[in-house]
Amino acid sequence: MSMIVLNLLSIVLLVIAAIHLLWAVGVFWPIKTEAKLARAVIGAKGIDKMPPGWASLMVALLLTIAALWPWLTPENTALVMYHRLGFGGLIVIFGLRGIFSYLPFWRNLTPEQPFSRNDQRYFGPLCLVIAACFAYLFQGVL
Repeated sequence: MSMIVLNLLSIVLLVIAAIHLLWAVGVFWPIKTEAKLARAVIGAKGIDKMPPGWASLMVALLLTIAALWPWLTPENTALVMYHRLGFGGLIVIFGLRGIFSYLPFWRNLTPEQPFSRNDQRYFGPLCLVIAACFAYLFQGVL
C-alpha cells in the first residue's frame, strides 16, 4: 500500500510542478489568456497578470523536491532527523494550505472567480489529501 501512495503522490506533485514550469516560461495553460489564468489560479483581488516567471519556477522546484522527498532514505543517522523534519514540514505546509481554503481571511485575499470556487472544491481538498499522504508515508519513516 505504501508504494501505491508513494507513487501516486509523486506523480501528482510532479504533474503540478510541470504545470508551474509551463507558467514559468510563459505558457498560459489550460486557459489561453493571462488575465483569465491569473484569476483562475491566483485569485487575488483585481489580478490580471500572472506572477513573474521566477516565482512559478520556484514553486515548480519546491514541488519537485516534495515529490522526491519520500524517496530519500538517509543512510547516515545524523540525516534521519532532517528527513523527518522535512516530512513534518511538508505535512504542515500542505495541511495549512488545505485548511486556508476554508478560512475567511483567505477567502478575502482570494475572492476572484473561478479561483475562489475551485479553491474550495479542488485545490484545498487536494492539499489536504497530499498532507494526509505525507503523514501516512511518515509513519513508515519512524
